[in-house]
Amino acid sequence: MLHQSAMNLPLIKGHIVLIERPEEPLMSLKDLAMDAFYHPERGGQLSAESSIKTTTNPPAFGCTFVDLTIDIALCKVTINRILNVHDSGHILNPLLAEGQVHGGMGMGIGWALFEEMIIDAKSGVVRNPNLLDYKMPTMPDLPQLESAFVEINEPQSAYGHKSLGEPPIIPVAAAIRNAVKMATGVAINTLPLTPKRLYEEFHLAGLI
Repeated sequence: MLHQSAMNLPLIKGHIVLIERPEEPLMSLKDLAMDAFYHPERGGQLSAESSIKTTTNPPAFGCTFVDLTIDIALCKVTINRILNVHDSGHILNPLLAEGQVHGGMGMGIGWALFEEMIIDAKSGVVRNPNLLDYKMPTMPDLPQLESAFVEINEPQSAYGHKSLGEPPIIPVAAAIRNAVKMATGVAINTLPLTPKRLYEEFHLAGLI
C-alpha cells in the first residue's frame, strides 16, 4: 500500500512514518486497521493468539460521581451528569476503554432507576418478561457520560493492564443511591428507585 519495505516503516506515536522522515506521519494505526479489514482487495480478518500465566491477580479500582436533580413532588430522579473514574493499569485501547465505561454507566443507570424483574409470589411466573414491560434506559434517559482513567502500570500483567470488563458497572447504582440520600436525607436500600418506590420512602420520611 505504501510501496515500502516494512523495515523502512517504523511506528511512532501511533503513526507509520518513513525511517528517513520520522517527523512526517504517513498513516495512523487506526487508518491502517480500517484498510486492513475493509479494503475490497487487501482486506480480511486479522487474528492473533497469545497467552501468559500470572501468579497474581491485581485488583482494579474505580469510583463514580453523580450530579442529579430530584423532583420530590413527582418522585422523579434526573441524572444531570455522571463521571466514572478507573485505575485499570495501562489502557491499551483508549476508545474501546471509553466505550466500555460508558456501557457500564448505562447499565448501572438501568439497575438504579429502571430495571426490575417482577415475579408473581404465588405462581413464580415472571410478570414482565418482555422489553415492553421490563423497563430499560434508552438514549433519552442517559445523561452526559464522562470517563477518566488513572493509568498506574501493573508490573505483574503482560502489558501493564488490569481489569476493565465488569468494574465500570459496579459503583454506578450505589453512587446514584448515595446521591439521592445526600439530596433528600432518605436512605433507600432497595433498587430500582422507581417513582412508586420513591413515593413510598419519601412518604415514610415525611417529605410528602
